[in-house]
Amino acid sequence: AGNQLLTTRAAAGNCGASPIPFQTLGFFIGPLQQEFGWSLRDISLGLTIYGILGALLAPVFGSFADRYGVRPVALLSLTAFGIVFGCFAFTPDWLPGFDVSVDWLRVKLTDAIESFTVQQIVDQCYLNGDQDQCARITRDTSSGTDLIVFINQSKQNINKSMFDGIDFEMGYSHAVNLLGGNERISARLFGTYLMESSTTNFFGLKVDNTGSVPAQLFKKKANLVLNYSNGPFSWNMNGRYLSGGATTLTWNQPNATTGAITWNVADNHTGGSVYWDTRVAYRLDVGGGEMELFANVQNLFDRDPPLVLTQGIGTQTSGNYDQIGRRYVAGVNLKF
Repeated sequence: AGNQLLTTRAAAGNCGASPIPFQTLGFFIGPLQQEFGWSLRDISLGLTIYGILGALLAPVFGSFADRYGVRPVALLSLTAFGIVFGCFAFTPDWLPGFDVSVDWLRVKLTDAIESFTVQQIVDQCYLNGDQDQCARITRDTSSGTDLIVFINQSKQNINKSMFDGIDFEMGYSHAVNLLGGNERISARLFGTYLMESSTTNFFGLKVDNTGSVPAQLFKKKANLVLNYSNGPFSWNMNGRYLSGGATTLTWNQPNATTGAITWNVADNHTGGSVYWDTRVAYRLDVGGGEMELFANVQNLFDRDPPLVLTQGIGTQTSGNYDQIGRRYVAGVNLKF
């Protein structure tokens, strides 16, 4: 029975999804060389990368299997594996100019060093009961006013820091014939989905700042870049999206014991923002060099920044928001 079980497992492993590239590559080497002119080294390189990535990711998926169970991880992996292979059969003719990438970033630091703002220190002390931050606040006890007179903002060891998010990027570039000439259009979209940005002190108190507008930790951010070129002429359009989020993470929070929400404000949400910039340019040959005439408009639609609560005051904060408004720039670039 033991030998039968071992034989069954070996057969299943050799016929499973993961070994498909290893077991079948030999049948495709000849056709690939004839169709694309690839060398044996080029073809084998893909299999080598496949094996290296598999070895590097094996511990990661092994930890997932320990945490969530083998069956859910295996089903999800096989589904994704099938979708990727199925996409090869539905590749349209225009896709050679298309590229896409998705990255998952998870950084967990111990003994991390951070620097908090004055408001973050006060909020974590009086609203979250963080005694590490309370120790950084000095009050005037001699006059009887008990007013805060000093807050120590020096860098501090916060025990743990976690950052968890997904980055994606996709682009498309294609030659076109709209107005005549050597024309090309391209588009590129890239963005970030933030799942967690938290800190934990030595007492085990965890503060998650994900979605905080004052901290500029938006859950979703994206950039869209559109380009058109026709010989020496080029045009660019660049859009930036910020998803908005919580005006302050300490408002409208549920009670830790009862779960009842304490309503500080009716609306604790700051809406998203979209900014557009555009640029046109024309290149000229000058002697042995090149001259470029350009003009651009930043914040094309004159989008105002939202009011963000900072230290109890609504301000038009800097960071990812545009504080200046629409502005124009024209100039000349010389290259020799």
